[in-house]
Amino acid sequence: MRYLTGGSHFVATLAFTLWLLGCPATPDGTPDATPTPTATEAAPLGMNRAQLFQYITTGNPDSTQPVGQLPPQPFYESWPLFPGPASNPKEFLNKRLGLAIHGRWVTVYVNPIAAQHIESYLNEVNTVPVGTVPVVPPTEFPPGSVIVKVNFANDPQATVIQQASNPGVLTVAYKPERGFCQSAVQYNTVDCLGGDWLWAFYGLGKAKALDSFIAESSGTFCINCHTPAFKADYLRGLLRRARTIAFDRVPAAEPTQPPSVPATDPFCQQPIVLSAQLPTDVALDPAKITDPAQRQRLFDCFAWRTFVSLNWPASDQRGVAEASAPFGKASGNRTWESYAQTYEVFQPQDADWVPSEQIWQSPRRLPSACSSAAPDEPVISMNSKSQSSFADLVNETGQAFAGTFGTLTDRNGNLVHYQVLFNQAEFDYLLADGKAATANLTPIGPASGPESFLPDGSIEVKSAWKQLCLDTGCEQQDVESDFYARKVWIYDAAGPTCTPMTVGLIGLHINAKTFWAPQRVAATFEHKNNAPLATLIADGSPPVVPRGEFLFYDGSCPPQPDTCFKQPFLEGRPAGADPCCPNLEINRIPGKLGFDSRYNNQLIRLDKPGGSGLNQRFRLAMGEAGSPLANLILVNTQWPMNGRRPAAGKTLDSRPFNTRNCDDNELSPDGSCYTRIPRFLRNTVIESYMTTWIENGDGHPQQISNRSCTSCHASGTDFSFIFEDAVELTVELN
Repeated sequence: MRYLTGGSHFVATLAFTLWLLGCPATPDGTPDATPTPTATEAAPLGMNRAQLFQYITTGNPDSTQPVGQLPPQPFYESWPLFPGPASNPKEFLNKRLGLAIHGRWVTVYVNPIAAQHIESYLNEVNTVPVGTVPVVPPTEFPPGSVIVKVNFANDPQATVIQQASNPGVLTVAYKPERGFCQSAVQYNTVDCLGGDWLWAFYGLGKAKALDSFIAESSGTFCINCHTPAFKADYLRGLLRRARTIAFDRVPAAEPTQPPSVPATDPFCQQPIVLSAQLPTDVALDPAKITDPAQRQRLFDCFAWRTFVSLNWPASDQRGVAEASAPFGKASGNRTWESYAQTYEVFQPQDADWVPSEQIWQSPRRLPSACSSAAPDEPVISMNSKSQSSFADLVNETGQAFAGTFGTLTDRNGNLVHYQVLFNQAEFDYLLADGKAATANLTPIGPASGPESFLPDGSIEVKSAWKQLCLDTGCEQQDVESDFYARKVWIYDAAGPTCTPMTVGLIGLHINAKTFWAPQRVAATFEHKNNAPLATLIADGSPPVVPRGEFLFYDGSCPPQPDTCFKQPFLEGRPAGADPCCPNLEINRIPGKLGFDSRYNNQLIRLDKPGGSGLNQRFRLAMGEAGSPLANLILVNTQWPMNGRRPAAGKTLDSRPFNTRNCDDNELSPDGSCYTRIPRFLRNTVIESYMTTWIENGDGHPQQISNRSCTSCHASGTDFSFIFEDAVELTVELN
């Protein structure tokens, strides 16, 4: 029997809405007497969301299992684990994830037809002719495939985070029929990013009151995260496993030698001298340094020298510093600001687009609505103040780790804006062999040719900008001299319009691919006045913080430690909640969900700034040079231990560099996986909602950061989301 969509979708939506409003369930909460059938090869086609819940829990789409409740033995538990088998529970069962969306802990099941496809696909990867570059062929799950993520919440204990005993949410991916496209968003007039998958959220138990917007918009919400897998057909776990197999089959070979890097003062122990010279790598193999503090200092030194070089005044040649200019020169671009923006290289709405090398040699082309902007004035794109369906990328007010909800407002109620740029090494790679041509574009790289690997020396920069409020009538009056301030133009595709705005730099990510760090050196900087350190206000005795001292924290509104820190960011600001609770996404969509103009975000810093003692020394040198960039601090530098593999024959497999993070982030005794150091890293204004909580030693809940730059980017293409940016970011040029 084929279950139809179309008109039944309204019934399903109505039923779901009534469920959210608290329609009564079966009096005793037990499932009906419909017998549970045995597992079949494929799920019925054309089920709507209501029928899908019945199918995955009972096996019968026409059953009447109360929504939000599981029977004693849910039907999906008869399916194989993904990616299976279950012979190694540590690897496959109840994996801990960092995303609050998935409840931290996840067990994944796949129905038989999906399991069969996974097995045959991995066998195909294992039989691809071996070459010098690993090849991962495309794949597409057959109709009738179902994947169920059983999401468990945290059970906070002292200093640890363990899995709760009962699941809180089911996240389901279902392929109902060929040609189904839930997102309805196209990038080349043919394909849509959602592919043939239908996505659904189902709250269980206490989570029955799950945010209705998430439930009703689960398609775009899930697709927004899974598009790195192109049309969601790979799914993240399968793609990662396929890449591992492909790498294991590459012939062993001696790695290329690292570039010549001056070994002069690799730990920045000598007096600080600001230089426009961009370092290409750390000077030493970190795995050969026995002192962990010295290993970190090696990368912190690299991070600060990179920051100084990239923030040197730019010359007339894009991407090149004007070495003769003083570091504190007040006017003009910094070097990183002359890097390429995604829309210059990719034009996904133009089917015939093929970028030219002249892009790098010419002044930046402007969006059609921004003719009044000067070539050296940054353009930041957004789709009005409300979020688009792919808000993290299309709308540069969106934040990482926050799905379609991640906006941030300062104390004046103004949105923070973000911008991503990349250097010439990455630009040259993207133009070679037609990689950036629209006809060859997918969210995970070119449709033709081998898998994409960006060259060593590639740099991506993400900046965060605060609109400066300089009038006396502001809630918080900004002092322009405290910021690296710029006039920028906000491009709004809804008009399209282009509006000038004076902004100040409050955050900067630098992602550099090097020989010793092929998984990237991720250095993140932020303004010293963004927010107070969490330990100041989470120990049961909130201090009095002077009003106006912090840009994203109102000291006259201290949070209550025993209540505020237990709320996940997606909970937003429920009725009656403390308006001072920190790190909550409260202003999701103006005029719609969760937006309350009476309140602005309260942020606290969760990671104590590191810098190996170099912060004060570099900031002092920049301050003496007369630069407001001295007000930025290095939060920390994340780097991969054992990222570059040693010579062939000295490890368990033959990959030139590791693609797998070590289990539980432990150090690998044989160098067969890399380790993120430090494990967690959060920029207060770029990953504001990257949080979880535990009970501290005093019995009070304590927020901690729970994700990092490289842990997120590992899901991209060679640790980069540039191709997903390219597909989703549409800016029409003159």
